Amino acid sequence: MPYSVTATFSEEQAKLFGTYPLDMFVVNASPTGTEYLYFVNSNQNVYGYKLNASGDVTASEELYYKAKIEREDFGSNISGEIDTFTISVPNVDRQLESYI
Repeated sequence: MPYSVTATFSEEQAKLFGTYPLDMFVVNASPTGTEYLYFVNSNQNVYGYKLNASGDVTASEELYYKAKIEREDFGSNISGEIDTFTISVPNVDRQLESYI
């Protein structure tokens, strides 16, 4: 049975639940050259920028695969630059198991 949708319902169903930053990780998996693996801490795959062999961001797109990767807060050194940070994979699934 067809029914009409009210304007209020149409506006509510189009609303976003919120915006939030995504932690996107690019890991060089090659010990000698560049073999980048692209991951995002999200529940779905997303497209993002690709890196070239020298590590510069390019205008082309790359698919970042969903993975539960957590990171510590960024620390900075005396110059104000980011020193290091630690990432962890709390629950390694089959997708990540082949890389480890």
